Order: sequence, then structure tokens, then C-alpha cells
Amino acid sequence: MKELLNIIWGILLISTAKAQQEINIRQFELLEAGKRTEWSVNALRLSPENPFLTDSIAFTKGKNDIVHFGGERKYIYARINYLFNQGDSVNFIIDNFNIDSISLFYREKGNWKELSKKPPYSVATKTSRAHVFRIPDPKGNPIYIRLISRNSVVLPFILTTNEGLLSFVQRKHLTETLMLGAAIMLIFFNLLYFLWTKERNHLYFVFYNTTIVFYSFFYLRGYSVLLPVTSIELLTEYAYCLGATANLAAVLFSRDFLKPYPNRKWMEPVLNVYIGYLILIILCNAIGYRQISGVLLVISGILTPFIISLNASFPARDGHKAAIALLIGWLIAGFGMIIYSLSIASKIPFHWITMALLPLSTALVDLLVLTYAVAIRHIKLTNEKDQWKEMLLKSMDERRKELEYQVEERTKSLLISNQLLQESNAVKNRMISLITHDLKMPLVNLQAILDLLTGNLLTVEQSQRKLNDVKHSLGEISGLLENLLLWSKQQQKNIRTQISPLDLSHIIEDTTPFVRLLFTQKDMTLQLAVEKTRVHADAFQLETILRNLLYNAGQNAARGSVVRIGQMKIHNRFCVFVENEGQTLTVEAFEQLMQQAELFRNEINQLHTGIGLQLCAEFLLNHGSKLKLESNDQFTRFYFYLPEPS
Repeated sequence: MKELLNIIWGILLISTAKAQQEINIRQFELLEAGKRTEWSVNALRLSPENPFLTDSIAFTKGKNDIVHFGGERKYIYARINYLFNQGDSVNFIIDNFNIDSISLFYREKGNWKELSKKPPYSVATKTSRAHVFRIPDPKGNPIYIRLISRNSVVLPFILTTNEGLLSFVQRKHLTETLMLGAAIMLIFFNLLYFLWTKERNHLYFVFYNTTIVFYSFFYLRGYSVLLPVTSIELLTEYAYCLGATANLAAVLFSRDFLKPYPNRKWMEPVLNVYIGYLILIILCNAIGYRQISGVLLVISGILTPFIISLNASFPARDGHKAAIALLIGWLIAGFGMIIYSLSIASKIPFHWITMALLPLSTALVDLLVLTYAVAIRHIKLTNEKDQWKEMLLKSMDERRKELEYQVEERTKSLLISNQLLQESNAVKNRMISLITHDLKMPLVNLQAILDLLTGNLLTVEQSQRKLNDVKHSLGEISGLLENLLLWSKQQQKNIRTQISPLDLSHIIEDTTPFVRLLFTQKDMTLQLAVEKTRVHADAFQLETILRNLLYNAGQNAARGSVVRIGQMKIHNRFCVFVENEGQTLTVEAFEQLMQQAELFRNEINQLHTGIGLQLCAEFLLNHGSKLKLESNDQFTRFYFYLPEPS
């Protein structure tokens, strides 16, 4: 709270000075008296009664408005011979707060007078952030100064009138305080930015913001007066550690900042070596080698922006906006550091702009540009992250769909395999059933007949009839086995359908010899109602269909009846039919047979499997046709359609 009141007091002082200038405009003097000062370093301490004798201390006249001293704890003496001779008093200002102690000597009425300042400083000193002494006008007598400083830079002496003092305070407070406020706002902004993003790069940037503001404003420009005395001592003692740490944070920030962009491989070793150099500065200051640390820090003030700018130049040349912004920021910072270094090295004339305004303003602009660069980089990386996330989600979605498709296909495959397995099991069951019923009975009868024949229990005529029965049974078994074989192959999809133009009359004529024996034994008549006709069909399958239909009709029709086979054209298709007299199979029983592979008994109670009809129906499906039945008391007719060749 006390420090805040001091700042308010300073602002009020500035406002008062401005008001006085507007009310009473007059000429005043503000003289930067560095060139008028004579210097001596580490001279012998003289007695308080006669502290300065011209022949005791070898003073050297200053050649610039600022003199650069080493960082060891030294006594520094100065003598100023310039006199105002314009009033009763003059204000003597030392625009450097980082001094251990100051003693000012002047003559008044022939006697030596001493004014001293050392920590803790007065409120007025804290307000102006400079050491101000008001002394009577020397009127020709020199002013002597003795100070002790661990600071490597001693800023210039200023002689001024009262009006000049107000101008100095206004210039110093108003401009620099506004820049400090902007810099602190940037620190808090980037701190919140880091807490939001939680990226290491932003942490480096916040660390760089904080250290460079403390070094530039609190150490170099004296805002450390707002801190407790202990903090002032630490800041003064380890100021070079702070400056080197700021450079180190800048290098770490820029290196991590540029990692997403393509760069030269040899830059990484260069950065590592330079990081070691900055750590050396910190160690030298920490163990007490302040002078060496100060010299190395001045060199780093030029090397840091050069190395970072070099590192950023390669991705900037490739057109990366964030790298371009980083390069611009460090070129600005480098310009300010170079001007400041040349100023304190007396290579260019001293001016308040080169010593204070330019370094602070370039540091502030550098922070603004770097904040902009960080924002661009974050936006770019966020967009890339979103794009990668979108691509990943899209890839995951495509992979999910692919897996779902694979699962669906595998499920279908398993269902098909399961269906095929069930069909295979059904085929086996049907085969076992057929073999058990249709083959068992004929074989049992055949065995009984053979027993009678081998036992000589029959007459010759009876033996002849039994042999005919054996022949008939063997024919039935042979036909059944053939149908079973074809049917099992059809069930397992091992029969290929090769449709081609065929002469239907030839197929029918070639089929009838297989059933003539059965028809002869039953005194049945086979009538052919065919003409020379061409159809589209598979020859083998069509022949099998006709043979089974004829055999079925002959097997089930009454003895002495008539069986007819023929075709008739309906539109552009041919209807092929096989019919017998009487109702040997009902439509209901036929439909049940087509739906199930079960045994059934017909009206005359003969065991009938229907395997032949099943085979006919499935072969016709290969032709895009269907086996149909028309049945009543007068006849039983099986028929199907075949297309005419185009």
C-alpha cells in the first residue's frame, strides 16, 4: 500500500508540474552533465575533514555523458566544475537507483558539507526513482561525489533548476510507468494464456516476460524502490543472474516455439552451446565474479537476439507466419539491445532516448510481437490438432464401418456356413432315411428270394418268376441309388448346369428305353405325343427329369393303364408333361413333398420316397422353371415349362 501511495504521489507531482508549466511558461535548464564530470575509481579514502584534494586524487575528465564501470564493489569518485550561477540552489540528480551508498560534498561558507544517502531511502527518492540532492549554488566551487556501486553501469549526472526537476520527474514517471503497466498486463495475459493452454512453450514465454520486465524496469530503471529493502539488495547483488536468466528463458522459449517447423539440424548444437554460455553467466554472478558476469552479459545482449533471429530465419523463409512474427520481434529487440549496449560503451552519444526510452519501448514492442507470434502459433497448432482429430475420428469411423462390414460379412458367412451345415445334415439325415426305408425293404425281399432259390424249394416256373422279381428289385435299387447320387450332388452344388439348344423329341426318345421294362411287366402302354421341337435346357438334367417322371408314373399307375408323355407350345414356351390314368398323388401330398424331405404313403399304401420328384424339382430350378402337378380322379399330370431358343 505504501508503494502504491508513492506512485500516486509521483503522478500528482507530474500533474502539478504540468499545471505549473501551463500557468507560468518560462525557460528552465536540464543539463546532462556527464561530459563535465571528472572521474576516479578506487582512489584512497581521505579524511572527512579534507576529503578531496586536487593533488591527492588523479581525476580524469569524462569523454561521454555516461561512464561504464566494472561490476566489482568499488569506490567511485567524481568532481563537477560546472556552475549555474542563476539562483540560490541547484538540484543534483543521479539517475541510477542501483547504488549502495552516495556521499555528496560541497563548500558552503568555507566549510565542507556532506549529504549522504543509503538504504533505506527516503520517500522522495523512491518517488523519483533517482537520487536527488538540493544544494546551494556553489558559485565557482566544485562539487565532489563519492559512491559505492556493484552495478556495472553508472548512469549520468544531471544538474537542473526546480523547473528542470519537474520536467525530469514528468519524463521519467509518466512514460516509463505507462510502459511498465503495459508490460505487467502482458505478463498477466500470458500467464492466463498458459493456464488455459498448459503448454510448456507458454510457460517459457511467461518466464521470459517476467524476467525481462524485472531486469529492464525494476533493475535498470529503478522500479525496485517499490520492493522491500531485502529484495532490493538481492536484486542488486544478483542482477546479472536475472539478466542471464531472461536470455536463457528467451532461448528456451524460441527453441520450443520453433520445434513444429522445419529447421537446420546444426542449430540445435548451437543453441545448446549458447545455453551453456548463459548458465556460465549465472554461475559467475552467483559465486561472486560480478565483473566477469557483467562483461559476459553485455555480450549476450547482442548474441541472444542474433542467435534467436538466426534460428527463426529458416522457417520464416519458408513462409510460416508464426516464425516470421518471432523473427520480427527479435529483430526489434536486437535493435534496442544493440543501441543500449553501444550507448553504455560510449560508442554513440548518450541521450535519454538511447538509454531509457528505446530499450524499454523495444522490450515492450518485442513482448507484444512475441505475444502475437505465440497466438498465431497456438491457433495454427490448434487448427492442425483439430484437423488431425477430425482425420482420426474420420479414420476411426471408417475403421468402425469397415469392422462392422467385416462382422456383418462374417456373420453372413457364418449364417451361410451354418445353413450349409444344416442342409448337409439334412441331406445326410434324408440319405439315411432313404437308405433305411427304400433300400432296406428291397434288399430284405431280395435276400428272401435268394434263400428260396438256393434252398431248391421252388419249382422251375416259380424260380423264373422270382428271378424276374429279383431283376425288378435290382432295377429299382439301381435307379434309386442313381437318384440318390444325383440328388446328393445337387444338394452340395456339385452339378453344373450347362444350358444349350436341344431337340426335345430326341431327348424324350432317348429316355423311354429306361422304363420300357417296367411298363412291360405291368402291361402298361406308353404313348408319345412329341414333335420335332428345340428348347433351351441342360441335356443331362432334362433327361434325368423325364426318366424320373416316367418311372414315377409307371411305378404308381394301375396295371394295364396308359402313360402319356409329350409337349405343347404356349406362347414362346414349351410345356412338357407326363401323365397317367387315375389319381396317384394328390396336390396336397405333392406340396408337402416339395416342402419337406419326409416319407409319405399313397392311397395304395406303397412306400414312396419321392426322391425322384425332389430331384426333378431341383433340376428345374436350375432352368428357372418349376415342377407342377395337376391331379383329379381321372388323371395325374406332372408338367413344366422350357423356353424356346431365341
